[in-house]
Amino acid sequence: MLWKRRVVRRLVPAEARILDVGCGEGESSVPGAIGLDAALGPLKEAGRRGLRPVQADAEAPWPLRDASFDWVLLLDVLEHVPDPLSLLQEARRVLRPSGKLLVTVPNGAHMANRILALLGRTADFTDAHHRRGLPFSEHLHRFSLSSAGDLLRLAGFEVLERHDFFPSSFTERGWRLLSPLARLAARSGLPQLAPSLLVYEFMFVCAPRPRVNAPRPRDRGKGLPYPATGQKGANWASSDPRYRGYLPGRGGAKLDHRVRQALRLLPPSPGGRLLDLGAGDTFLTALLAEKAGARISVALDLAFPSPLARPARPAARVRADLARTLPFRDGCFEMVTALEVLEHLVDPDLLLAEVRRVLVPGGKFLLSTPRLDSLLVVMALILGFQPPGVEASPQRPYGNPLGEGRPSGHLHLFTRRALREALEEHGFRVRAEAQAGLSSSWRQARRSSRAARPRDFLLEAFFLLYDLIPFRKDVMVVLAEKEWG
Repeated sequence: MLWKRRVVRRLVPAEARILDVGCGEGESSVPGAIGLDAALGPLKEAGRRGLRPVQADAEAPWPLRDASFDWVLLLDVLEHVPDPLSLLQEARRVLRPSGKLLVTVPNGAHMANRILALLGRTADFTDAHHRRGLPFSEHLHRFSLSSAGDLLRLAGFEVLERHDFFPSSFTERGWRLLSPLARLAARSGLPQLAPSLLVYEFMFVCAPRPRVNAPRPRDRGKGLPYPATGQKGANWASSDPRYRGYLPGRGGAKLDHRVRQALRLLPPSPGGRLLDLGAGDTFLTALLAEKAGARISVALDLAFPSPLARPARPAARVRADLARTLPFRDGCFEMVTALEVLEHLVDPDLLLAEVRRVLVPGGKFLLSTPRLDSLLVVMALILGFQPPGVEASPQRPYGNPLGEGRPSGHLHLFTRRALREALEEHGFRVRAEAQAGLSSSWRQARRSSRAARPRDFLLEAFFLLYDLIPFRKDVMVVLAEKEWG
């Protein structure tokens, strides 16, 4: 914090018109700046530090005029919001043509994070929540040096200079042992030799480019694979099978590997009631209900595109937002399923608590979610790529040269240990687990939008070999039971 305040006050002239977005208590800001934040308590403290507070949601359009500021500060903000590009576009709007943007982001590709991922640990070296042992990260996005630069350029900014920060001490238990090594590295200048690997936090000073090719703020959300809440379903085209978990074919549907694994773990529930969260087109809902023998099946999502194949028995449809309380009374389902849902939510804890509430005692919860410590993610981190599914923006897959050009909308990814801890915290006991490979999902995404390219055959061969590896696969499928009491 002291480093940040010192550099900010050296770079930003006090007489300029300054906007500090997500200012919090204003510890790193400049006296006289306008501080914008949604939380009233920290804003009062910022006012005592000399800022002019404005209470507003930084993720909504800002209540400020176009081209009205010389400097906009986004200090440790972009990694906490679902849509960083929209914030940068708003900053571009309120900046004068000669204005400057100052952004800080932690280095999600830090060497410690790569080692922790290799060991299957949840902790994020740059996130205090994780260093303190909490299962969920405060950070919705993890930026590398290259992905942060790509995001700024897409938003219409040119990076003029960069300042790097490397910590000399840590206060959290367990990390204090690293303090002597950190001081030695900082004094020797070692982080500057490999900033993308060793630097703890990046600060970018940017200028708006005269012409901006990025979508304007009022176009926010158009063309995204998921709506703003991070849930599946609202923007699917009816003819596009990507992310649905199956492809129609002769003699029935061809199921994704993760769906086959889920069906294998699905326990019988003859005459029971099944709720499928994030159901999409409801084809899999009908399949799950038929396999379990459920008497009643309910599909819940924001929108329901037309299924690609005819479901065996249509489910009852309920339109609702998974980011809110579920519209059902306590204990009214024997089984809840959520395939590829948890990673798209801003607050996974809320959903887990709601699932427990609507389940009967002893009820079953079947879910699948991508694995943060999968072998593919670890390999990508070691090679310095942005891993597939671990994204820096909901609009572009930065830093992954082999991607399909569209993001998956993931906000939180779990390691196996983190998922178990989260389920146990909310009163579930894990009864069975399975792993699923990535290749069938990749084939669905590729075939749904374009013809094959030469490099696809190389990727096909890679995935065939990769799927032979029996450990650290890419998707976790878990059957949990609500504990009594």
